[in-house]
Amino acid sequence: MNAFRLSGYLAMMGLASTLATNAAAQSFQGFGFAPGLDVSEARGVSDDGRAVVILAFDGASGGGPGTVGLIWQADTGTTSAVGRLPGANFATGFAISGDGHTAVGASGTWGTPFQAYRFELAGPGGLNGLGDLPGGRVASQAFAVSADGGTVVGFGEVDGPNGGGTNHGFRWTEADGMTDLGTLPGDDTSNAFGLSRDGKTTVGFSGNTTTFRFEPTVWAADGTAHGLGLLAGTFGRASDVSDTGVVVGGSSSPNTADSLFFFTEAFRWSPSEDCRGSVTCRAGTSSPPPRRSPLTVRSLLVLGPRKKAERPSTGQSRPG
Repeated sequence: MNAFRLSGYLAMMGLASTLATNAAAQSFQGFGFAPGLDVSEARGVSDDGRAVVILAFDGASGGGPGTVGLIWQADTGTTSAVGRLPGANFATGFAISGDGHTAVGASGTWGTPFQAYRFELAGPGGLNGLGDLPGGRVASQAFAVSADGGTVVGFGEVDGPNGGGTNHGFRWTEADGMTDLGTLPGDDTSNAFGLSRDGKTTVGFSGNTTTFRFEPTVWAADGTAHGLGLLAGTFGRASDVSDTGVVVGGSSSPNTADSLFFFTEAFRWSPSEDCRGSVTCRAGTSSPPPRRSPLTVRSLLVLGPRKKAERPSTGQSRPG
């Protein structure tokens, strides 16, 4: 074998060895199911990947009594339930803190009442309900938690404009308890889905249940709300935010099959590019400029097309 062929052979052997080593180091692990349930989905993971929060439920009913939030921990290699609040028949699991010490979700009676919870994996804290917002039914749910577990966001039910209940986003801290995030001017409902790692910035939507217009919204640490506009149409929501203030979510757009709920195009919004003042942001403490804010969102891709769906209840108090 000449030197050229030998070097090529050795290079190929080295590549094969590297691939084999990498493959051996990788793992694809299933967590299984909770007893009596046949669907499970991991909903969050700690920064180091060693703690995972899992939502497990009955696939035939799509949830219901028996739904359970689970925690998997690499240190023990085991999965355990977060438990349920007193008298509850279900618990969800939606997010876990970056440090892996705190999980959040909701627990209660399927339908109502139910409330957001905060579960400390270690120490004396355990499982604690976070309460609810004033008015409406007892119906709150947590969707996100800060990296240190000290700040939680989600929704709670308040009195609606027509005598019924409607959702408002909340922000919870141990010092302040559950605080109503309110809405943009002229709106009557909101929800909080995402939170920055430092717990200072909350994202979700603010909307009007009469006009059926729902806008991706950011709340600052002081509670000030900013609407981000829409690509087009009438529906959008923000789902997550970075520590630098970059927001991602979905918006109805000229490219989607339907401009109604959940037919959305993914977007990325950057404050450094688009929100240097009140011209392209709506502030909850000032008189609102025009609802449409051009160029405030950047399209990423289309999630669809899908079959047209009926409008869901915007006062959604069903957990899940």
